[in-house]
Amino acid sequence: MIGHRVVDPLISCNFKVMFEGLAVDFKLSGNDPDDVGFAKISGIDQEITVREVLQGSDPVVVELPDKIKNGPVTFERGMSRIQSGLALHQWFVDTTELMRTVVGAASTRRSGKKFGTTRSTIRRRNVTITVPAQVRAATSGDFQGVIVILKNAWPTKFSLGPLDASTGSVWIHSMELRHGGITVVPEWDSV
Repeated sequence: MIGHRVVDPLISCNFKVMFEGLAVDFKLSGNDPDDVGFAKISGIDQEITVREVLQGSDPVVVELPDKIKNGPVTFERGMSRIQSGLALHQWFVDTTELMRTVVGAASTRRSGKKFGTTRSTIRRRNVTITVPAQVRAATSGDFQGVIVILKNAWPTKFSLGPLDASTGSVWIHSMELRHGGITVVPEWDSV
């Protein structure tokens, strides 16, 4: 076809992650040997749940869209001596300490007074995942890749992988985030 451009699929092993306000930029393929980056990101999904209702007096079930459900996103990386991993862990620790202040006041939590305030003061961050195209654009306005934004994310789980002296594998830690929605946008060359 004349004038039709073929765009190769994006490769999932090349991505960059930025946590808003954390002053950390993780790069999977960088020149810095101390920057381990993320080995894997999984669970980037969003779904609309379905509610079944009976239509009139007929035994016919109609399915209607109900709620938007955001799944947890898990980030996995090798443990290293760089500060970025410690900053992510500190974000989790800060969140758990904030939640502990709520648990101490169980009676006010049940009434919703204290819990609503605490939920709004948890430090939420936008997380940007950039997946670049393999071939950089030759002309202005060409496709450069995809940007995925997890809106208002907060940590819900921090895990350290098993330690095993019989293997020579990298010690992996993971962090699970919940978020308020996903935005996926193409990245275009603006030169």
